[in-house]
Amino acid sequence: MATLASRIHASLRTDIVRGALAPGSKLAVEHLGKRYGAGPTPVREALNRLVSEGIVTREDQRGFRVSSVSAAEWEELARTRQWITTIALQESIASGEPAWTDAVVVSFHRMERLESRLGKERRALNPEWEAAHRAFHTALIAGCRSRQLIEFYGRLFDAMDRYRHVCAAVPRDRDVLGEHRAILDAALAGDAARALSLLTRHTDITTKALTEILQERQCRNSAASSEAV
Repeated sequence: MATLASRIHASLRTDIVRGALAPGSKLAVEHLGKRYGAGPTPVREALNRLVSEGIVTREDQRGFRVSSVSAAEWEELARTRQWITTIALQESIASGEPAWTDAVVVSFHRMERLESRLGKERRALNPEWEAAHRAFHTALIAGCRSRQLIEFYGRLFDAMDRYRHVCAAVPRDRDVLGEHRAILDAALAGDAARALSLLTRHTDITTKALTEILQERQCRNSAASSEAV
């Protein structure tokens, strides 16, 4: 049963993060059971796990829904990621273990090969590219030697990926690989201050772009609600 619940949890989480299940949509246990080929007990277990992760909301007497999105939550996620990244990257660079260095270099080269094969245009929201991109950012902070911090960073990445998919946000007029290469070079050189500055600049571009999209969406929704009244 635990294995089945874990499989449903992983599939359901992927569908939510990728935007296949939209924010605010109802998550009926019976419907999900048919979708994932399981009975109600493992489906409820998976949903409860996702509630604890913050991407599903449980409403008293009304069941489950995909958590809504907002500019305020997005900015909170971005701030939290920045705090964690600052601590973890500084620790990783300070330790400078060969295994960490190797993992960061390998993960960057995988992104480089993918961009060469996919091209800049086709990498946007491409699952293979996204997996490589996530692996690079995780490798950067994985030398901090804190399993719990790395796991929490992974949950933050999931939550922020959901926003990127919901907003259909893709990089425009950016040398994304060049940004990653500069971060890599600074980290390998042991220059924590420069690596953090470059990484902050890199993530701030996406943070600001999605904040604007979400604020515009909220304004449109508010205007539509006012007109309906």
